Amino acid sequence: MQRIPKSLQTPFLHDAIVELWFTPNVAAELLPGMIYERLRGDWVFPAVNNAASFSFNWQQISARATSIPMLTCGPFQLTINEGSVVFNVSGTYPGWASTYLPLLEKTLPKILEDELVKPTRTSIRYVNHIPTDDVFGLVNHFEPQTLPHWKEMSQTVRWVLFREGVQAVINLTSSQNLIKEDEQPYGIIDTALHRVLPPTADATNDDILNFFSSLHRLNKEILFGELLPEVFVEGFHPVYE
Repeated sequence: MQRIPKSLQTPFLHDAIVELWFTPNVAAELLPGMIYERLRGDWVFPAVNNAASFSFNWQQISARATSIPMLTCGPFQLTINEGSVVFNVSGTYPGWASTYLPLLEKTLPKILEDELVKPTRTSIRYVNHIPTDDVFGLVNHFEPQTLPHWKEMSQTVRWVLFREGVQAVINLTSSQNLIKEDEQPYGIIDTALHRVLPPTADATNDDILNFFSSLHRLNKEILFGELLPEVFVEGFHPVYE
């Protein structure tokens, strides 16, 4: 496996989504308000109840707008959906160990306190906009397929993989039909990792945080250790551990 960088001085991460899925132990209509109340003081609440938000469909590349209030804490966003809480980052990715993980360490125990919910799955999804006009020709382990006598305008390839209790869903997408004339071409590498918790398991706060850290590491191993050639990554000034 290739070297895994700690960070890139020129990052191309577009979305860094962390989602905790759960089964509520209280009435579903009461849950959002109870979670909101626990997070007051740390998270900023929207000025109106129908503030724009985003809910991510793990089977799709793009986000879809919803009417669920979105909370903010610095560059981070938090949305409470039916059956899950979703964290994301706006702007430049601030780093996992230094910023994202400490935020989860502070926020998740408040959500899980007093068995308000029972965790069922942990998920991390990273959507990278790779500056290239041929993402399929760039990545390792990919054999392009097309039809003769046809000009290809766009393509999406989806892999579903499984290893040691973790499901990985990888989408590669050409952006030729997505970008505007004045935009630089890019390809999308969308990697989503899921770990389902056993129904009989009583996962602690530390267990949940360790699961997220493990998925974060696996996500980086897939992107930098398997998909992107090291010579390409070097062009973005990687900082290695």
